[in-house]
Amino acid sequence: MSKQLFIHTLGDFYIELEQQKLKPAENISGKTITLFLLILFCGKNGIGWQESLELIYPGKAHKMECLYPLLNHLKNFLTAAKLINEEDTLYENGVIRWQSKNLEIQADFWLFDKAASQSLSADGHRENLARACKLYTGEFLKEYRTEPWIVQKRFYYQELFIWCMQSFLELLQKEGKTEQILRVTKKAVKLCPCQEWQTIHIHALMALGRWKEAFEASDEMEKLSLKKALYPDTKELPLESYCNTFVFSQIYRREIQENEKSGRSASLLLFSLTEA
Repeated sequence: MSKQLFIHTLGDFYIELEQQKLKPAENISGKTITLFLLILFCGKNGIGWQESLELIYPGKAHKMECLYPLLNHLKNFLTAAKLINEEDTLYENGVIRWQSKNLEIQADFWLFDKAASQSLSADGHRENLARACKLYTGEFLKEYRTEPWIVQKRFYYQELFIWCMQSFLELLQKEGKTEQILRVTKKAVKLCPCQEWQTIHIHALMALGRWKEAFEASDEMEKLSLKKALYPDTKELPLESYCNTFVFSQIYRREIQENEKSGRSASLLLFSLTEA
């Protein structure tokens, strides 16, 4: 009988085996975790060693020797968790892969993406929207901010959550489900604060006659709006990282949207650095 392995990546990162949280390996690096997730993404086909290094160490020259420490650390991690045996190998004929016959592997980002995609069809539209909104519990791999592919995935899942939440709230409003709207917007505002969802939350409180809470929420929204106006948020990328065209376009689009909501003007500075 197969054991169940569940990977949590939305919000806090951790792994569960048979619903028991695995103890994090000591001194395991973010690069090793990244390699582990890349293998999961690629499934049974695996990923070529050069491609994996390009994603883990972007913009640098790559040699196979750079991969050996990561492979050793990853194998030690999987062996200690009793997910593979000592004699198992992760690398063969230029490809890195991990397939276990005794494990049924699931991940929250897979389930979230699947529910969001299935919500596009009329059959099960409402149920899948509700499931997608429930499955999203925070930013994708929020602890790891250096790899561009992670940034791409993070923006993708966040945008997908916003679309699902917006669509689900529209359904609930048409159905007049005020109590459920209140619960849903409480989570939505916490994960992705925006004035529109805050306003819907306040209206739900007022509709239920919870005037004191509505006043407190309104006061909090006003304070946050003022804080944003006086101290605009800045999106910082790590200095050791770089931003490719796709990631830049996503960040720039989000900034423009936020500026339009707050009334701030936008400015853009582009520059490049070269060695002397």
